[in-house]
Amino acid sequence: MATQENDSTDIEVVLKDLKKINKGSLTELKSFTKPPQLVKMVMEAVCILLNRTPSWEQSKKLLSDVNNFMQQIQNYDKDNISPEVITKIRNEYTSDPEFSVEKAKNVSMAIWKLCSWPKRGCKEYKCELLISQSKNITELPEPETRGLFVIKEFNVVIYIGQSQDCLRERMLSHLGGYDAQDIGEYLKDMDSDEKERNISIAWVEIMRPRCDEHHYIKCIEKRQGKWPKFNRKRGRPKKTPYSAKS
Repeated sequence: MATQENDSTDIEVVLKDLKKINKGSLTELKSFTKPPQLVKMVMEAVCILLNRTPSWEQSKKLLSDVNNFMQQIQNYDKDNISPEVITKIRNEYTSDPEFSVEKAKNVSMAIWKLCSWPKRGCKEYKCELLISQSKNITELPEPETRGLFVIKEFNVVIYIGQSQDCLRERMLSHLGGYDAQDIGEYLKDMDSDEKERNISIAWVEIMRPRCDEHHYIKCIEKRQGKWPKFNRKRGRPKKTPYSAKS
C-alpha cells in the first residue's frame, strides 16, 4: 500500500531548516544548464513566492546572490500571501505528484529543503482562511466539495471536521444536531435564534482531508491560543467532561 507523504512540518520549522542549506549546494543549482524537472518546478514556485517571473533564468538570478536569496526567504511575510499566489502555486506546482519532498531528497539537498516552503505556505494560507472567514450557517459548500470545515462560536473555532466526500452533508449533520458527536449534541440543545447569532462556519477544499485534519487542528490551536474544544486530543479518553461555554 502506498504511503502518504508527510509534509505537515510547521512553517517556522521549515524556515529554520532552510537556514541550514549549504550555500555551495545553492551555487551548484545555478550551474545547471538543463536542470532536472523537479529543480525547475521548485525554483519556479519559489520565484512566484518572491514575486519573480517563474523561469529558470529568474531562478539563476536569485541564486546568483545566495546571501540575499536566503535573506528574502527568512524575511518573507508568510501571513499575507495573496490568494492569487497560493492558487497559482497550488494549481501549477504543489498539486503535481512530482512536486514531492520525498522525491526532492534524491535530487539535491537544497531542493529537498526548498520544496517544503511552497507546500507549507499553501497550508498556512488555508489555515488562516479557516480562522478568518466567517459564513452564516445557512451558507453551505456545494455538494461535491470535499475538504475541511470549522464551526465557530463567537468567532472562535470550537470544532474542525473533514469529509472525503461531501462537506455539506457532514456540516448539516453537525449543525442540525443529527449526530451523536459532542459538537452535534451541543448544537442540538441550542435554540435556532442563538445558533444564528453565535455560530458561524468556514471551509477549504483539501485533497487529503483525512490525512491533514490533525495538522490543521494544531495550526488553529497555535493561532487562536486554544484547542478546538469539541475535537478530542489524541490519547484523550472518549468522553471527557467539559464546560460547553468555557
